[in-house]
Amino acid sequence: MIETVAGLLLTAGGLGGVGWLRASALGGRCRDLDQLRRALTILRASVAFARVPAAVALARAARAGRGTVAEACARAARLLESGASISAGEAWWAGFEAVQDRLCLLPEDLDVVREFCVDFGRVDAATQESRLADALARVHLALEQAGQERQRLERLYRFSGLAAGLAVAIMLL
Repeated sequence: MIETVAGLLLTAGGLGGVGWLRASALGGRCRDLDQLRRALTILRASVAFARVPAAVALARAARAGRGTVAEACARAARLLESGASISAGEAWWAGFEAVQDRLCLLPEDLDVVREFCVDFGRVDAATQESRLADALARVHLALEQAGQERQRLERLYRFSGLAAGLAVAIMLL
């Protein structure tokens, strides 16, 4: 009898745990969007206010950030410092392409970066600042939406895992 109860509890708990684990993995997009927001904020301050070259701005974003987005910034800064004949936007996009498989961003999130990269380093500072402000606004909106979606899916996965565990335990009775 005690073995049956223990088995039922382990089954329900195991499937419930799977739901909790799946729910905990949902933070990747929010994390990457927050890193992107930080990088864009630093780029905006460096380009619009400090008026430093793009390589320096990207290096600052890499040092101040963390994770995959900071790695993309560091790659772009190294590429620009190496003397490659590409624009800052092309270098930053090359950095993102190098780490894209480790990013949890959706295609529309990457579109924000891609659209900003088209002119980054090719237009005057005022236009760059305007484009940075637009990209920041879009990332803020995506971050809010990702947070809401994460909360909704976390509740769903946790409840589904627990419900599946209870259903299997009842069937085993």
